[in-house]
Amino acid sequence: FRRLTLDYERSAETAEAMVYIASIYLMQNRIK
Repeated sequence: FRRLTLDYERSAETAEAMVYIASIYLMQNRIK
């Protein structure tokens, strides 16, 4: 999550993309 914070400081769009990918990854784990 620290990396997400650094990305957010660098670019809000990058942070949003990381969170979006992370949410998909978590949902895939729930489905499995």
